[in-house]
Amino acid sequence: MVRTMRGMMVVFGGAILATPTCSMGAVIYKTVDFTPPGVNSMFWGTSDNSNWGGGFTKLGGLNRATVWDIASGNSALLDPLPGFDESGGTGAGGAIISGYGQQFVGGYQVHAVIWNAATHAITDLHPNGASYSAAYDTDGVRQVGYASFGGSEHAIMWNGSANNYVDITPLTGGFSGAVIRATDGQHQGGYAVISVADGGVARAMFWSGTAQSAVDLNPGGKWWTSSVDGVFGDQQVGSASDGFFKAALWRGTAASFVSLHPPGAIGGSGAVDTNGIQQVGYVGARAYVWNGTADSGFDLHQFLAPGFTSSVARSIDAAGNIYGSAIDTLGNNHAVAWLVPEPSVLALAAPCAAVLLSRRRRQP
Repeated sequence: MVRTMRGMMVVFGGAILATPTCSMGAVIYKTVDFTPPGVNSMFWGTSDNSNWGGGFTKLGGLNRATVWDIASGNSALLDPLPGFDESGGTGAGGAIISGYGQQFVGGYQVHAVIWNAATHAITDLHPNGASYSAAYDTDGVRQVGYASFGGSEHAIMWNGSANNYVDITPLTGGFSGAVIRATDGQHQGGYAVISVADGGVARAMFWSGTAQSAVDLNPGGKWWTSSVDGVFGDQQVGSASDGFFKAALWRGTAASFVSLHPPGAIGGSGAVDTNGIQQVGYVGARAYVWNGTADSGFDLHQFLAPGFTSSVARSIDAAGNIYGSAIDTLGNNHAVAWLVPEPSVLALAAPCAAVLLSRRRRQP
């Protein structure tokens, strides 16, 4: 997932740009809506090392993989595999969009695929002998996800073609299957499933490129199931459940687990990505960003233009720019971004600082 956006502040065609507001003790974000009026589309992932975003657009009730050029705001539909009905982009890295193709007529099929973001050329990653597969993320060289063999899901890392892959499903621990949800190029995160005899419970997993490197991150105790959805540097993020799924942060071990669920928050939460410093995801139906603790949770939804009923933050770059999706009152998805202002824009916040300073001086 991407982390190198260029601090863009332009308004794209059909986009909504929120007015900067005073935010006491917090970053002032500008929001951009990349979805033209009347279109139903959303980001699923943006790239660390390029200018591309991947997701889908809803057409005639079916998902169609979509690529965005973040700098220009332009988007393009990506062709599905021949004979397949549906597709979706799940991640981006370099000039590669990871994703899947689905076929419903004549027997259900799911194949892992990648597209070239510039040329839109598609490659089928589905391994020989697999019944189902999907690619969930890419660093631009490798792609990660799963392939199902003999009824069990296997954690798979591809190197750009269907049968150039490595199976890193954990070899010990009694796991019956595993899925990789994210990679930063060096590490992978996802989950592994304890055998059905033990209830088929998912446990957060962290890898460093091999099956032997698998680390079980499930914190135990009241946290009975968990999953990793984003990795970067020494951080892994996702969710763990004690009856409700709650946003989670790890640093390579189960003992490092931190719940990011804000105190008193109603409903579930989840962390979806990290840039190694901040974490992004959702609380209830609102996009959130954290700085490593539950108390640091900050509501991003407040910066969206009126008319959005829910939102999720899905990726964050090195500069702190955040990309995700929001749903409007008609139920349409929008690809949106929360951008950290450039220094010139921060100057607009000076009156806020002056007001705060004035208030402090008046205090006894």
